[in-house]
Amino acid sequence: MTKVLVLDQDLDSIKKITQFVSQSKVIKKILSATDILSAEKILEKDLPELVFLTPSFYKLFLKPNLVVNKDFVLLVDQKRPNELNAEAVKRCSAIMAQNASFLEFAILINSLKIRKIRGDQSKMRTVRGKIPKLTKRELEIVQFLCQGRSDAWISKNLHIANPTVKTHLRRIFSKMKVSNRAHCVAQVIRVRILS
Repeated sequence: MTKVLVLDQDLDSIKKITQFVSQSKVIKKILSATDILSAEKILEKDLPELVFLTPSFYKLFLKPNLVVNKDFVLLVDQKRPNELNAEAVKRCSAIMAQNASFLEFAILINSLKIRKIRGDQSKMRTVRGKIPKLTKRELEIVQFLCQGRSDAWISKNLHIANPTVKTHLRRIFSKMKVSNRAHCVAQVIRVRILS
């Protein structure tokens, strides 16, 4: 994995992601774009193997010739989960919070590299087995997660204690085989748990 493309409309966000990604020893060149036309030109000309993008760039997935032999990492703003596009979620190799730490970026890049070396084409973020059965209360909490609500807000509006919300979240994450809120929201969209 040598070339990386970072797509975001926010220059500060591109700078932060570029700073984290540049510290990885497997990355040789980092490219960036703030609009779809520039992104298309870079994808055709420079052929990056890894692309970090925000949901606003999901239209790239509608052009099959641009997405061949590339790993796409969808960067999700946990405060705006409604921006997620189901088609983008299905086609990306991984989903990550926009405010992820350097360590999270490093782990993701290395796991994608290992997957490429092994030739494993399976997606890293699929739900294994059956779609999880969630209780009525868990479904309510998942719906609030999709709206970007905090634990405190959920606790107040469902009239339950904050530790109870945390317990529900742990059980939801376990059933859905996810590790954080953004991944949970992405799985909900992917497996269409909420209508």
